[in-house]
Amino acid sequence: MSLSHARKLEVAVEVSPLTTLVTGVLAWIFPLGSFSSLFRKYAPNQWDRKLTISAITWLMLEVVTGSRRSVHAAYQADVRSKARTLQASYQALYQKYGRLSTAYAAAIVRASAQRCLVLLTHAIGTLPELFGWEGYRIRVLDGTDLDGSEHRLSVLRRLRSAGLPGRCVASYDPASGLVLDVVASEDAYTSERVLARQILEQARPMDLYVCDRFYCTTDLLFLLCDRQAFFVIRQFDRLRWHVVKELGSQGRVETGVVSEQVIDVEDPDTGSRRRMRSIILRLDTPTSEGETEIRLLTNLKGISACAICELYRNRWTIERQFSVLKAELHGEIESLGQPRAALFALCSAMAAGNALAVVKRALCESHGAAVWEELSGYYLADELASNSRAVEVLVGEAGTAYLAALPTPEFWRWCQTVALRVEVAVFVKNKPRGPKKPPPKRVSGKGHPHYSTYRLLQEAKKDKC
Repeated sequence: MSLSHARKLEVAVEVSPLTTLVTGVLAWIFPLGSFSSLFRKYAPNQWDRKLTISAITWLMLEVVTGSRRSVHAAYQADVRSKARTLQASYQALYQKYGRLSTAYAAAIVRASAQRCLVLLTHAIGTLPELFGWEGYRIRVLDGTDLDGSEHRLSVLRRLRSAGLPGRCVASYDPASGLVLDVVASEDAYTSERVLARQILEQARPMDLYVCDRFYCTTDLLFLLCDRQAFFVIRQFDRLRWHVVKELGSQGRVETGVVSEQVIDVEDPDTGSRRRMRSIILRLDTPTSEGETEIRLLTNLKGISACAICELYRNRWTIERQFSVLKAELHGEIESLGQPRAALFALCSAMAAGNALAVVKRALCESHGAAVWEELSGYYLADELASNSRAVEVLVGEAGTAYLAALPTPEFWRWCQTVALRVEVAVFVKNKPRGPKKPPPKRVSGKGHPHYSTYRLLQEAKKDKC
């Protein structure tokens, strides 16, 4: 890299070290030619000519990271720039997004996770807590639906009901903050169990899947057992099982009393049985649905029932991740009504979220492990949206190519150097507020539809006096 380009990269770090770090990580995760290679593998029957897959994928990454407010705004910025990458109309761009294979969208997420794991594995000497729980690799499995899109498609124009663009199931690693795998379906009514099976078929020994009761079927449970993987799943009411060992007290956790029994789970179709542990948590306070106990199934051995309850309690971290992906990283774009386009946007947000997870780990290395839980996804995304354009111009193609070509050790050192210059205090979450006061009873507006706010405030002052 020339001296002038090195100086521009240094200026970019001065402008926003966080944004420069995310830009660098994305460039390193997806070096030149990576999108084309994935496209040829997972969408071999689709064209890659005027609207190249590399150009439209980077454009979507700009949108989900907030650099551009919409796909159309990103398109207009591209066609007006000197280094134009899109050689077609915006209508053709939207049509291209609407035809993109969901397999390619999912492949982007997997590729980003694999590259991020390479980088984080290199840092494992300084981040020993990064991988594993009691020797197991935790995978939180859950699904999410995209909310109703705008009624831009002709088939939606005459309907008042929402049009759902699709559904996906993701595998999330809470230790690293990475979405490791995702399976997407254009049909929003596709069963999550069908999608989840495609992920669970790739399970490896020592993988530990934590799931809600919707995935508690003999088909999926036995699949994990056959693949020598492990699970902690909330027990489904209709599961067929037989008691082997009666309940025994196991102690207490913060939310209630824990007991355990050994059971055999039976497949109603074949009659085959598998032995499992059934852990019952009797809650001190009922759930919002009025449930007084939670039953968990697991094939773990040598782990206490109380520890398993605490592990399941942290399953909600994937819900928080989905919230960040859809809102802060703009993975849910209402104007994209075509299912494939909407799912591609969400998968692009997952890839960007993986890059952000690497950045958070670099910040932990530089500023202390406690930073991981303190950083606000909203404030991080806001910083990206505010400075992405300036950083993009300063880094340029030469800077991006330079960072993408760095070997893993050198790139991680660069990440650490830039992370040291981030003022983490700016991105710390606000302290949770106390409980809200109950709203006072409101006076009817009938006969008096409006008031002067100023006069009400003055009357309130007189009452205090």
